[in-house]
Amino acid sequence: MQTFQRAANSYGMRVGPFNEHNAMVLTISEADMKDDTRVSNLLDARFNQIAKANFQHLFIILPNKTKKFRALVKYFCDIKYGINSQCVVRATIDNQHSSDQYWANVALKTNLKHGGINWHVSVQNTPLDGNTILFGLDVTHPSAGSVRNAPSVAAITATVDEYFAQWPADLWCQASKQEIVLGLKERVKERLKLWQSRNGGRLPTKAVVFRDGVSEGQFQQILDHEEKLFQEAFKEMYGNQPKPRITYMIVGKRHHTRFYPDADTGDKDGNCQPGRLLVIHAEPLSLT
Repeated sequence: MQTFQRAANSYGMRVGPFNEHNAMVLTISEADMKDDTRVSNLLDARFNQIAKANFQHLFIILPNKTKKFRALVKYFCDIKYGINSQCVVRATIDNQHSSDQYWANVALKTNLKHGGINWHVSVQNTPLDGNTILFGLDVTHPSAGSVRNAPSVAAITATVDEYFAQWPADLWCQASKQEIVLGLKERVKERLKLWQSRNGGRLPTKAVVFRDGVSEGQFQQILDHEEKLFQEAFKEMYGNQPKPRITYMIVGKRHHTRFYPDADTGDKDGNCQPGRLLVIHAEPLSLT
């Protein structure tokens, strides 16, 4: 805990000294671990006790990497009791106890969960400014081997600050294999209300939407349906105020487009270097 405190403080976070009296140990027997209901009840009782103590943050050391156990822990922290938490695995911190990089990563995750800013990029001389909200929108469908009629999961996220560093999210289930996002208008209004509450009661004047997971054949269908719902949400939220300008971007990943930079600017595989400005030289087209 002292190592974590030093790492966090070195990055500008204010973390108070560790108090041994706040440490709690929950022992679960091997027999109990075989009974999911028993484990869930034990964790529920302990997190109910913790929630009443009003801790700001829980630093949880898990005994192993069992996904089911960690999922239960995060369920009680994130969903049922609403307590910020950071999980680490005992074996990992034993091996990484002196690794500055490891503890820096833990500190950055903790900072983000408490509304901090880990990084931001300069937006000078760009259309992005403190009046802009960025949306992310996607639908994840059941994978092969899922149970029959397993639902698809839709999610929306949106920034709330001028640095685009915080992006609270919402997710919900909908009909299986349904790509069109259902209930989108109300979800957009919720994101706008949250932006408004973090920005002195004003509303953004620009909106950029990054839409993922859409095949080329669905572009027009998605645009016709979803962009209309964004406009309806704006109309209800803004009333007689000017509505924000909106840019709707489809994010396509499964393509084979490649750019070939000059030999002296590419990496060893001939790809563009990250963060480099790519200048494309082309003959002007003659349009009639």
